[in-house]
Amino acid sequence: MSENKSMIKAPSTNEAFPATRLRRTRAEDWSRRMVRETTLRPDNLIWPLFVREGDGTPEPVASLPGVNRLSINDVVDHARQAVDLNIPAIALFPRIDPANKTDDGSHAHDPGNLICRCISAVRDNVPGLG
Repeated sequence: MSENKSMIKAPSTNEAFPATRLRRTRAEDWSRRMVRETTLRPDNLIWPLFVREGDGTPEPVASLPGVNRLSINDVVDHARQAVDLNIPAIALFPRIDPANKTDDGSHAHDPGNLICRCISAVRDNVPGLG
């Protein structure tokens, strides 16, 4: 047998390749939007908010340029904005006073702590927000 079966035949430039041109279905923006796999919408977002004790002006977070710690009243205002923007949930990150930090975390069980008061304020003023 003179023919080597292990040799691979390269496609000729005369052959029709590919048989279908799938990129034609994605030539226009509307068709690309229709067939894309991932869509990011406000419904997919959770807005992180950093909360602190007190009222007044927002306090910059040194490690996150452009991000501020907000008072509870400001968090409620941002929660309303989230609803207006169709963002379904917020994530609250409290700044706990070091004097309230203990090895056993007992301050977390205090119903009057910062995060509990903030959650109550958001629930009372912006129902339906996660």
